[in-house]
Amino acid sequence: MNFNPAIQVIYSIAAHEAISANYEFVEPEHFLNALLKYAELDDESMQVLSKNGIPEKILIGQRDQLVSELLAYGIEAPEKTSFCRRSLRNEMGMGKAAENRDKGIHRSDASRVIFTIAGTPAFLVKGEIALAGLLRAIFEKQTPAIKKVFPGLIRRNEAPVISQTGSRQQTVIPEAPPSREMTGEIKLRESVVLKDAVLLVLAKELQSPDGKHIILIQNGKRSADQVMDAVSSAIGSGAGPKSKGPRVVRIGQSFLTASKEKPAEAMNEFFQTMIQSQGRHIILYIGDFDKFAAADSSTGFIKLLQAALDTGMIKCIAGTTRDRYERFIYRITELKKIFRTVYIHDEFSIPERI
Repeated sequence: MNFNPAIQVIYSIAAHEAISANYEFVEPEHFLNALLKYAELDDESMQVLSKNGIPEKILIGQRDQLVSELLAYGIEAPEKTSFCRRSLRNEMGMGKAAENRDKGIHRSDASRVIFTIAGTPAFLVKGEIALAGLLRAIFEKQTPAIKKVFPGLIRRNEAPVISQTGSRQQTVIPEAPPSREMTGEIKLRESVVLKDAVLLVLAKELQSPDGKHIILIQNGKRSADQVMDAVSSAIGSGAGPKSKGPRVVRIGQSFLTASKEKPAEAMNEFFQTMIQSQGRHIILYIGDFDKFAAADSSTGFIKLLQAALDTGMIKCIAGTTRDRYERFIYRITELKKIFRTVYIHDEFSIPERI
């Protein structure tokens, strides 16, 4: 079984994770945290690691393949990986290894299974166990802790390609599928979509009957409201009041302010109106989503939202900031089942990044 030299680095980081948390063996969660950490390393860190005898070109190449594989699962480095690492550590907690154990530490039986899977032809990269293949094997054989931190994990058929120009990473996102393959009545103009990485993700989810609803998380100057402006401009010409095309409905904090005297009644009336819009798809945008989630106890917001979305006529996009998502939304299980998260970076054009 051939191992890429970068596996040595991952093993070292994973062993440190396990020992620091007082675990007797290196578990799959420790290897996953090591991979997430490795994906965050910059070129200067690679230069330092190369002093241990592993060529810098191999280390950087493995990192770029790993980042590409993470993007195939919708996980961005370092924006989302650092948050996932903290969550996984919290989920694992401290181990119960004996204090007088020797300093050596080995893989657990579960980790050995992971490496066996990574060594099968379907997971090998150029005939060797590499970081991207190890990541896929871990997500293929998820432990309960990993399932909890990464619920509903789905891999796209083709990972985005990570190329390197100088010290700056570039992401080349695959083009959206041709319009003839897009299903449902919600259609976004490709001439607009293909220029925007976030809209590529939204187009895939909005135009698929099985697509998830989206929480847009602001991670720079560009806000969720601005993304929704782009969505509105990307909707085809069939969105007029007399057409059967999709209709965009936007609500935000002002809705909560206006209905503060009878919030539950107002919320119920709003969603009933949405449900009764038969024969027409609706794209519902909820700005300041964290405030709606926080008001659930007085409005019954989550159950009403779930009932409306179950009709299949409504695709929901919610907007918030990274800080508010982590504080108010992340731990609400019901919402995590409904939505997938998309982090918003400052706007860029795809052709400029290739």
